[in-house]
Amino acid sequence: MIDDEAFGALRRAATLCHAVPAIRVRVCHGGETLLDISQELSHEGPLDQGPQGDGTLHLPPCAFRVAVGRAHELREDGRRVAFLGLDPGDAPSIEIGLPCGGEAWPGGIYQVLEGQRFLYLFATTLPPERCRDLLAEGRVDGVVGGQPSASGSFEASTRIGLHADDATDVTLVHTDVALGAGDDAHTATRHLLERLLATCATEELLLELGVPT
Repeated sequence: MIDDEAFGALRRAATLCHAVPAIRVRVCHGGETLLDISQELSHEGPLDQGPQGDGTLHLPPCAFRVAVGRAHELREDGRRVAFLGLDPGDAPSIEIGLPCGGEAWPGGIYQVLEGQRFLYLFATTLPPERCRDLLAEGRVDGVVGGQPSASGSFEASTRIGLHADDATDVTLVHTDVALGAGDDAHTATRHLLERLLATCATEELLLELGVPT
């Protein structure tokens, strides 16, 4: 049976690649790629095996999200869920691939170029309502009333957005920086996302341990 930590990683990955199709996901185990999820691999048929017959299965993001969402429902109902025939206790690893111009930072913060903006985001298993509360409560340094304070390097238009995925019960926390903005804006944005991520990760741990927050 896949453990909570590993399944949480699958949930976050499913939401990330579905919400941002430029993100590619690989699910691996024992040095082998079990699943390759990419918008470029979208197709009408069932699971598609790799062209070299290497056993890798390919899925478009929408199908991966549906599968993970269904598994999440079963787990919530108390059912045990295995992953692609892995032995109980064997947890797959998740690899996140970004397009040209993308960057990743520890903890799962990603930057992706979309049109005329750089999107900054991370995924959390906290519900959006709790994320809003954390922002509104001033639990994150540099955020006042749920939005970045006017001081510092942020432009007035900078906002923190929340995208709720009802299939996986994952929330994407995101903001963006305009193409052509200076390095200070990017640095300040990344530092803010790091503080937001740390706050959400702490809250996730407290909820997992059953500690009132």
